[in-house]
Order: sequence, then structure tokens, then C-alpha cells
Amino acid sequence: MTSTQIIFILILIVLSVVVAYFVIRHRLKHKVETITAFTGGLGSGKTLLSVDKALSLYRKNLRKWKRKKWFYHILHKDSLFNDEKPILLSNIPIRISKTEWSTKLKQEHLLLQERIPQKSVVLLDEIGAFASQFDYNQKNVVVVFDEFVRFFRHYVDGYIVTNDQCSENINLVIRRRINKITNLSNCLVILHMCFYFSRQINISEEIKTIDTVSNEKLNECDTQDNMNFSFKFVFNKKAYDSRCYSVRYDSVPSAEMPHFEQKKTHDLLKCPRDKEGVQQPLTK
Repeated sequence: MTSTQIIFILILIVLSVVVAYFVIRHRLKHKVETITAFTGGLGSGKTLLSVDKALSLYRKNLRKWKRKKWFYHILHKDSLFNDEKPILLSNIPIRISKTEWSTKLKQEHLLLQERIPQKSVVLLDEIGAFASQFDYNQKNVVVVFDEFVRFFRHYVDGYIVTNDQCSENINLVIRRRINKITNLSNCLVILHMCFYFSRQINISEEIKTIDTVSNEKLNECDTQDNMNFSFKFVFNKKAYDSRCYSVRYDSVPSAEMPHFEQKKTHDLLKCPRDKEGVQQPLTK
């Protein structure tokens, strides 16, 4: 066998592997939901995976926009190309590149007072802070924000990525719009590898089930059983600050901190109930 034949066979093998890879990838590729939601406790990796997912979806839509613009340019029909350039909006700072940051997501966007460009991606970190389960009588939540979520695919045709510590924290009306939620636990990041336990929570009508062998009905807030080990490559772990809200705590005043002097104490910590003693939450 000549060297030319060997090179030809090697090239043929490489091409076959590449074709097989893309065929398998296409068949295994899951449909991306309009709303992607993650839940999990502190340090579970929900923000890390949310940012990674949002950046991935944003870059995918941006590539499509650039390809379409290039196609119109090749045909010398630039004047006919009027598609809006998609953007990434987020309520936490996300670094897209060395010179580009995400656009600040405002309440006006979520309440249909300011327009979002077509095919854009919205990252709403800690959605329960904006639409809490206790906001069941707030029209801005159950009417206006509900319309934003309900018709997001019609209005923007992009993606929403969100997270919270527990799906029960999210307003029920909004929670019903989320088909699937990924519940996370015990995240460990080594270099660019993210290892974690996860399970899929399906919300259908009034029933919430967790994908397991027996499809048991569980509450992700109360148990960590039936978790599946997962891992993925994450290249955007430095795109955001995992303690980005820490500056809010800077306004809390310092005070004297007395130490205990014996093993016994008669003091019980009680949250004040009277109006005069109620501390207002941080709002700035």
C-alpha cells in the first residue's frame, strides 16, 4: 500500500468520524425551551449554569443574525436587511467579551414598558425576588409580567434563562409557564469542568413531578434524593461575579460585637413583630 493510499484512508476515516459525530449530535440534541430555569441551594451552581446557558443562547442567535446579514450583503441587498441585532439582557453584570458587557435588564422591560430587540436573551437571576409566591394579588406580577412571560415567544422570539433557590419561591402564575426546571446540588468546578447532581422537574397543570425511575412526586426544597450525576464544560465561569450583590451589604452599619463568657445564656433571638421594630429590607 502506497503512502498516498494510506493518507487517503486516514482522511476518509477522519471524515467518517466527523460526519458520525454531527449526525449523533443532531439526533441527541434536545429542543431548547423558551424558558430555561434552574433551582438549587447556595453554591449549587444555578447561577454558573444560568450564565453559561444565557451566553450560549445569545451567541447562537447572534451568529444567526450575522450569517443572515452577510448573506444579504453578498446579494447586494443590504437595504432590505432590517433585522434587529439581538442582545443579552441581565439583572446581574455579565462580561460577554473583553470590551462588551450585557445590557442592564430593567423592570420596564419585564413590565412591557420598554421594548426588547427581537431574538434577544433575557437572564433573570433570582426570579422569586421579582415575582414572589406572596405576590399573588400584585397585578404587575400576575397580569403584566405574566403577559411578558406568556407571550415572550410571540413578542421577542428569544429565550429567557432564570433561576431561584426553590421553584416554590416563584409566583404560581409564572411558575406554571415553565415547562421544565433543572434542580441542582453539590456543584464542583475544576478548571473548565463543572460536576454537579441534577434532576428534571416537570410542571404540568397543577402537578409537579421529578423525573426518576418511578417518576415520584417530590419537593426539591425538602429532599436531595434521586439526583443524577452530571457534568459539562463551562468556559464562562469568569464572566460574572458570584458575589455581585455583596455591595448591597456595604450600607449595613457596623456595631460592637460582645463575646460570650460562659456556657449558659437566657437570651432568645426573636424577630420583632411590632411596626416600630421592623427593619426595612435593603432597597438600593
